[in-house]
Amino acid sequence: MRKHVAFIPAVVTLAFALGACSGGGTPRASDSPPRKEKVPPQTSPGPVDPNALAAARAEAACLREQGVSWYPDPDPVTGAFDDRAITPEQMLELKSKHVDAAEKCRPDRGSNGSTVLGG
Repeated sequence: MRKHVAFIPAVVTLAFALGACSGGGTPRASDSPPRKEKVPPQTSPGPVDPNALAAARAEAACLREQGVSWYPDPDPVTGAFDDRAITPEQMLELKSKHVDAAEKCRPDRGSNGSTVLGG
């Protein structure tokens, strides 16, 4: 029995020592700092090449001269055409009725339907 009595203080001491090392309790999810999701920063488009902007403006003017009176000017910052400025019906008209105008105003891209601006 004496062997067991001597063993009890050692176990109690060990339990206190381990309890002190663990911070006094079991870790909880709320104890950890909040995680921040890594989201890439949004980048704004850089300034458009002046030659590309001039070409896009000339193309829009050419299309209007060829009878596509509703064709919009490109955005002055990005040089892109706003697809929301053209209705689906107008886009279909551009791809079906104004193929010759598209070929004349965009000889470097052709008019295979997938290269028409805004579509």
